[in-house]
Amino acid sequence: MSRPFFPDDVAFAQRFLARAGFYRAAIDGDWGPKTDKAYDAFVQESQRIAAELGTFDARSERNLATLLPEAQKAARLFLKKAIAAGHDVRILSGTRSYAEQAALFRKGCYAVAVGSANTPIMPISVSRR
Repeated sequence: MSRPFFPDDVAFAQRFLARAGFYRAAIDGDWGPKTDKAYDAFVQESQRIAAELGTFDARSERNLATLLPEAQKAARLFLKKAIAAGHDVRILSGTRSYAEQAALFRKGCYAVAVGSANTPIMPISVSRR
């Protein structure tokens, strides 16, 4: 690992990697050999999916790399079909940590919900077990 991460960032990554099926240890917020191995396996799987289903523009690729493998596959298939149909499409956002989402909320980013006025995006609060 080339740069230090805060324990909450590492815990988020560990939860993500566990959900993806690559991390099977305790969520402890420490980037150690098990987290490193899980991350490497995730990157390898992401590269395999890209090789199988195709690569796209740089922004889409950056965001696709933050998604769970199942979502990467679905997004790549969507992009492939949409581009083949003559549409100019991109993946503009990917997985955000709780801290990233909360920072956007503090800036006042808004989303439009169907059938309602602008509604602020609320950060997700998760209690740790």
